[in-house]
Amino acid sequence: MRVITLNSKGFKQKCSELIAQVDFHPDIIIGVQNGGTFVLNEFKASGKFGQADFEVVKIERKDNFKNNFFAKLFLKYIPLKIADRLRVYEHNQVMDNLRSLSEERLSLLEINSNIDSNKTPKSILLVDDAIDTGSTMFIVKNNLTRIFGNCQIKTAVISWTIPESIIKPDFYIFNNVLVRYPWSKDFKE
Repeated sequence: MRVITLNSKGFKQKCSELIAQVDFHPDIIIGVQNGGTFVLNEFKASGKFGQADFEVVKIERKDNFKNNFFAKLFLKYIPLKIADRLRVYEHNQVMDNLRSLSEERLSLLEINSNIDSNKTPKSILLVDDAIDTGSTMFIVKNNLTRIFGNCQIKTAVISWTIPESIIKPDFYIFNNVLVRYPWSKDFKE
């Protein structure tokens, strides 16, 4: 598995490429926090989707290691080659966990959002930095379908890391590549 690092300029360039791919005119574009917020901001700044509303949703995640102060310090100062190996190791763990995901259980989870449920969009675009197992996108898409009914929902990400994910993106730049972003805890300029 290849690991690449995108600095701010590279991230903006890949977002521009992703935006150019999107041949879809959504009523609402929704970014999934945290990484999806950065992608959403680039979509908004592009001006291509001027008529769309822009919203953010959040899913609570357990990530005790990366949120630990000492882990953050460790990740910031380890050599990039070791950080890359840790990312690949973590990716392999995620792939192993994919088999145990239950769409039925995921469909019970809810998102945090301030999206006006009185709106009746015909189309929604979900944006995020990456799809790994697809569970986050599945949860968000499931909740939006419950709120808005049968509107068309498409997804766009910079990186799609696992081809067997439960949600496959409609638009993406990288496939089977792990991307380190400027906001990643192990990012080094």
